[in-house]
Amino acid sequence: MIIRSHIVLAIIVPLQFLYTAEALAGRDEAIERIHLEAFSILPPGGTEWQARSQPAQFEAGRLLDGNPLHTFVLKAKEYPPSPAPVDSLHELLLAVQAAAEKESRKPGRFKLTSHEVVEATRLALECVEYRKRWNDQAAPNAQGTKLLMGAHGLICIHPQARHRLIEVSYSYRSATGSLTTEQEHEGVRFLESVRARQKVAPGDESD
Repeated sequence: MIIRSHIVLAIIVPLQFLYTAEALAGRDEAIERIHLEAFSILPPGGTEWQARSQPAQFEAGRLLDGNPLHTFVLKAKEYPPSPAPVDSLHELLLAVQAAAEKESRKPGRFKLTSHEVVEATRLALECVEYRKRWNDQAAPNAQGTKLLMGAHGLICIHPQARHRLIEVSYSYRSATGSLTTEQEHEGVRFLESVRARQKVAPGDESD
């Protein structure tokens, strides 16, 4: 099966998160899982996060160091079901690699400077794991400040419905293009929280 071209990483979009979005209640204890269509994730705790959720997408963002140019974003996005199931994890890996190569040649505001893609297993999920770095060359109101961006994410296949995929990621932008150890752990916890829902839509189950 040829994986749809829209399964190319849209990591730049989360970095443009609007902080005027309605906030989900921040809770450090007893945080409830967010159920999307075929997967679920655990949202971050704490009142500093602003978040929004749709049937197939969750997004949460906050500022780093109180600087409006420095952002930290978590995102989970389910792709529309593919017309045929993903036959193998290697097939998905090749599609993600090809998308990154294409992005690296694309001119514009965001310059992709490095990318790494590997196969990964998260609990019962087959995933492709990626790390990417960019230069943000023309951020609004940056007044010439050089901003560096990074992202760490997973694209996973639903084990009972292999034509359903989810991308979970954390991305960040700052003058240094880095996160503290605590912030990295926060992002990784979000990635590791992804689960396949046991009940999927009628007709989704694999034969």
